[in-house]
Order: sequence, then structure tokens, then C-alpha cells
Amino acid sequence: MTNMKRRVFLKGILTTGGAVCAGMLIPQVVLASWPTTAFNAGSVDQTLKDLFAGESITESAKISFPELPTLAQDARSVPVNISTTLPKVSQITLLVDKNPRPLAATYLLSDRVEPKLSMRVKMAKTTNVVAVVKSNGKLYSARKKVKITIGGCGG
Repeated sequence: MTNMKRRVFLKGILTTGGAVCAGMLIPQVVLASWPTTAFNAGSVDQTLKDLFAGESITESAKISFPELPTLAQDARSVPVNISTTLPKVSQITLLVDKNPRPLAATYLLSDRVEPKLSMRVKMAKTTNVVAVVKSNGKLYSARKKVKITIGGCGG
């Protein structure tokens, strides 16, 4: 019986792999929704307009960046942590202001998830990092400036 289950499993993997190779399944379509216009936007303002259809965004002290450095020595991998004490958070979006494509990440959260995220992002140069949190159907934001040093020598 075990061999039969293994064969069915392998057949399923090979079939799916063949479909992906043949182009029948496109990862962007199968795995997640893809905000194409927001991702391709060249500014934070345009990205926010594309993502949130012009909804008003209020600055909030309840959003923080607990471990985001104010001075980063390696722009290729800057650690970003976002947390909030706002209630009923359903979405957290991270933007890096002066990157060619400011939208770094957007997460849709369920009620059972604690609104704390940790990731690493690449930054083009000294810039603001912006977090937008959707809480109780309203949008809130916070920002923090990160200075990028070139080779750890300041710049």
C-alpha cells in the first residue's frame, strides 16, 4: 500500500511540474495575487494610490520599527521589523521611498496573526522606510529614515 501512495504522489508532482514547465500554470497567478500597477509604480505616492485607491492615510505612533537601524552599513540587506498595537490589523505594507520600485512587501493578515513582521530589504540609497497598516478598515502609517553608508564609512 505504501508504494502505491508514493506512486500517486510522484505522479501528481510530475504532472504539476510538467504543467508549470509547459506554461499552463503561471506562479504569479497560481500562488498569489500580484499588484502589477503598484509594483511597477516609480514613487511612493503612486504606489499608495494604486494599492489603496486614494484612501486617506493617518500617521500613527502605534506603528514602530523596533530593530530598523538608523545607520545601515550594507544596503543589500537591511533588517526591517514592523510591529503595531493597532487593533484588528488586516494588512501591512512596506515601502522603501527612493528605491526604483518602492513597494517592498505587502502582507494580508488574519485575526489570529500577531501584527509583527521581520524581513530584509535592499535599499538603493539613504531613504525613508514607510509602513502602512490597515486596521479596522482604516489606513495608518509610520516612517523612519535609514542612512546607508558606503563600505561602512558614512555617505
